[in-house]
Amino acid sequence: MENAVIILDGGFVKLKLRETLKRFATADDVEQLCLGIMAHPRLAGFRLFRAFFYDAEPFEGSATNPLNKRTTNFSVTNTAIRGRALLKALELPAP
Repeated sequence: MENAVIILDGGFVKLKLRETLKRFATADDVEQLCLGIMAHPRLAGFRLFRAFFYDAEPFEGSATNPLNKRTTNFSVTNTAIRGRALLKALELPAP
């Protein structure tokens, strides 16, 4: 049996899953996506060796809107909180 590797662009996957699920993706959603990919007929006879999910850490800084001069701390936004949680849930502990 041959091995297969899945490489996922995290930003694209999160966008597409959000469009499909109408909510922010979870680690379980990413796992289900990988299982769906492996179920494709072209991958019959392959076993999943590894799935790589690559994405940047969410922006943690602050920025000031030049129009209204309001400052936003991006580290406490729902997007940053959920993004960190997703990366943490997908992360494997170091051996």
